[in-house]
Amino acid sequence: MVARAESDTSTGRTAGFDAAPLLWIPAALVVVALFLYPFGYGLVLSLTPAKGDVLANYERFFSDQRLWQTISTTLWIAVPATLINVGASIPVAFVMRNPAWYQRAL
Repeated sequence: MVARAESDTSTGRTAGFDAAPLLWIPAALVVVALFLYPFGYGLVLSLTPAKGDVLANYERFFSDQRLWQTISTTLWIAVPATLINVGASIPVAFVMRNPAWYQRAL
């Protein structure tokens, strides 16, 4: 006895296989191409210094006093910006979880 897939005559589709979940594949390729590959490439470059062992670039970076100022300036900018963004987005998220007329426009 052969098992047949049930068909829906109104849409022309057969039951049993839904291709919609395969739509994540292009999105995953974009994430890999734009984020993961450059991150991995940069990590490999940082771990292959011209001179010294594997962590020579990191040892030189964290031992230079001038670069500590760069790290502190980066944190001085990034931490408040992150706190402001999270602090502004959480109240907006709580407001938007209730149905409203303007949600269709968003």
